[in-house]
Amino acid sequence: MNIVVSVLFAGISGSAVADTATVGGILIPAMKKNGYDAEFSVAVTAISSVISPIIPPSICMVMYGALIPGVSIAALFAGGIIPGLLLAVAMMVVTAILSSKRKYPKSTITYTPRQVVHALVRTIPALMIPFIIRFGVVNGIFTPTECAAVAVLYAMALGFFYYRNFTFRDLCICMKRSMLTSGAVLVIIAMVQPFGWLVALGQIPVALSNAILSISENPHVILGAITVLLLILGAIMDANIIVLVFAPILVPIAMELGIHPVHFGVFYCLAAIVGLSTPPYGMCIFIAAAIGEVPVGKAMRAILPFVVSVFIVVFMVAYIPELTLWMPRTSGLL
Repeated sequence: MNIVVSVLFAGISGSAVADTATVGGILIPAMKKNGYDAEFSVAVTAISSVISPIIPPSICMVMYGALIPGVSIAALFAGGIIPGLLLAVAMMVVTAILSSKRKYPKSTITYTPRQVVHALVRTIPALMIPFIIRFGVVNGIFTPTECAAVAVLYAMALGFFYYRNFTFRDLCICMKRSMLTSGAVLVIIAMVQPFGWLVALGQIPVALSNAILSISENPHVILGAITVLLLILGAIMDANIIVLVFAPILVPIAMELGIHPVHFGVFYCLAAIVGLSTPPYGMCIFIAAAIGEVPVGKAMRAILPFVVSVFIVVFMVAYIPELTLWMPRTSGLL
């Protein structure tokens, strides 16, 4: 359920940190109450949060598409759907294995058909948000920016008039959090500009490009080196910074290798984002550990089996282009 909720939340948020804080605040206490280990509850919540920035809408993909000329944000959104679902499946497999091995309790609650229908009727309007976003962007009805405004207005209307549990005070809190988040991103962008100038002045892009290309003449080996580099950077840096600073350096290398820009964009964002839930500095681990009142060291040990499964998906996406290109082609975006 935790992983499924993260998949659904992905169509609303687009932020791994927001997913961890929102979903974790509800499900971690609930999992602990139902007999799951605190460390396991924290690990599942932290690792499943990386699905949110991969399934559209994705903040990271919007930044990548805005930064790299000629790359369609709509195509990136469509390309992220299958990798995001693959992440969910991989995590579910690990969860099922660990749950069976540790004999975690299974839910015995049964629901009548009337209760199921009532729940569906109650939740379908909210679950329509991801479909509105995807349909609108993919079919060119509105831009990603306009899409965000439409999604917010739709969610506000549901909260005020359908569910009737959203107040003006809640709106003010959401606006405050949004301004703080936007301000933090703008500060990062402002600091990245002079940093990028210094990087260019020091010829670091040329040195890094030459270092990667000197590893081997085999494109698959170079792609593997880029994958490892992004996974390492993701574990110690924010994904948005990785996009802003290193994408202009690595994209030309990818183009030289003949990698499709949409394929590389989705793969790039995926490899950078998974670091949010990997040791030693994964922000989502720290947030989930604080919610679950678990020492960070124990949370990091508990998340390692999930990290292995996520890394497998990252390499699959890197080396199987159709995992990212099939959906955009089917949607007529390529």
